[in-house]
Amino acid sequence: MLLWYNQRAIDTNLRTIVDHQVEVETQCFKLYFLCFGACAYGYEVGCRPILFLDATHIKHRLYRVILAASALNGNNELYTIVYAIADVETHDNLLWFLTNLKKALLSDRTTIFISDRGKGLKEAILAIFPNHHNAYCFQHITQNFNDQAAGKCRPTMKKLLVKILKRIVYAVTEHEYAAAMRAMELQSLEAKQCVLQNDVDHWSHALFPEQRFGELYSNLAGSFNAWILDTQTLPILHMLQQIPCKHVCTVIACNGESVSGYVSPFYNKEMYKVAYQQKISINPNI
Repeated sequence: MLLWYNQRAIDTNLRTIVDHQVEVETQCFKLYFLCFGACAYGYEVGCRPILFLDATHIKHRLYRVILAASALNGNNELYTIVYAIADVETHDNLLWFLTNLKKALLSDRTTIFISDRGKGLKEAILAIFPNHHNAYCFQHITQNFNDQAAGKCRPTMKKLLVKILKRIVYAVTEHEYAAAMRAMELQSLEAKQCVLQNDVDHWSHALFPEQRFGELYSNLAGSFNAWILDTQTLPILHMLQQIPCKHVCTVIACNGESVSGYVSPFYNKEMYKVAYQQKISINPNI
């Protein structure tokens, strides 16, 4: 059935890319990548050049990982471009995912990747997209800062250091950045060294080489996780059929049509009421 789904997706959706791999010896599922051509086109013409990357562990009896690349549409809503399912989250599988992502994108425009710096992800992005930019999620930077520096201080000092850290990330000029770094050094030389050791040029506005459109967090990846929450316990084929549903519903609405026009009449309100139209008479003597 999965092979049938792959062919149908390709035959009925222009520029769609599918990469389905199995273990050579056992023929067991290994990798699956899917990008509908319409999603790649929508990202190219209607979304900012920012991709949020994330990996989610599937709540299924068989250990699986969902890899996804999502963007923001013009209304700052989740716009998923590609997703994949892997048997395990490894460096090789991340390279495979990003290689397919590169094939799916319609141009080589400079892209900003925002992630939580998951294990191996930083190196994989650099290997496949060497001329693009890897931006770190500020939430995870703050967590690392607390663990490595601020967490050792008294609560009042910790609060002050985190406040200065926010000045560093939100600084938009080199002058503002330098002033914030001096303030950090005055409070704690160790905290300043921690900032420098966490690749500050990947998360401070003043040092980042491209426009980030104000995006400092990888929260959108969390939105994707919530979006697919109900599908994670499903078999792989059913999961693949469910994930694109919200995109399809949005397309129908944008065309000025009703989603109910694409649903079997057995699911509409009228058919529900007809099923209960006849009464059941109760014999009081029984």
